[in-house]
Amino acid sequence: MKDSSIKKYVDELKDNKWVVNVASLTNEEKSKYIQQKVKGKIFSVSFIKKDGTERTMVCRLGVQKYLSGGKSVNDPSKHLTVFDMHKNAYRNVALETIYRLRCKDVFIG
Repeated sequence: MKDSSIKKYVDELKDNKWVVNVASLTNEEKSKYIQQKVKGKIFSVSFIKKDGTERTMVCRLGVQKYLSGGKSVNDPSKHLTVFDMHKNAYRNVALETIYRLRCKDVFIG
């Protein structure tokens, strides 16, 4: 891993995937780590919704095709804005509720 600020949180290399201890990351570190590692690739994220139910979503960062203009009112230090590949819509995921993320060679969980 190149980023030394995140390197201290990596628990182990398991099955050629970096496994990161999510509980040890702040929201800002989690957001930064996800954006650095995903880089526009399709990934799955599991999290707890506001109503308490679990959800797993296949999504992608950085999609701009369906933007309708205006400014985002979301706080990037609390939410990750993703594009849901199955519903073709933007969704916000609360960073503190993410418990699993998978993307090719990156696994958070």
